[in-house]
Amino acid sequence: MGQELNHQKIARNLAKAMADKANENELRRLYEETMFQQFISMEKSELSELLWHG
Repeated sequence: MGQELNHQKIARNLAKAMADKANENELRRLYEETMFQQFISMEKSELSELLWHG
């Protein structure tokens, strides 16, 4: 378990360093991809409800 936590800490630190260097276009692209993955994992009814209520 300690090895997993160390791995997570390294991953978090690398992600933070990359985020600090990212420009606005990169952040927008990443956000778009993240939201796409969230939406694609939803059931059709959930997605329709989200579209209906905005």
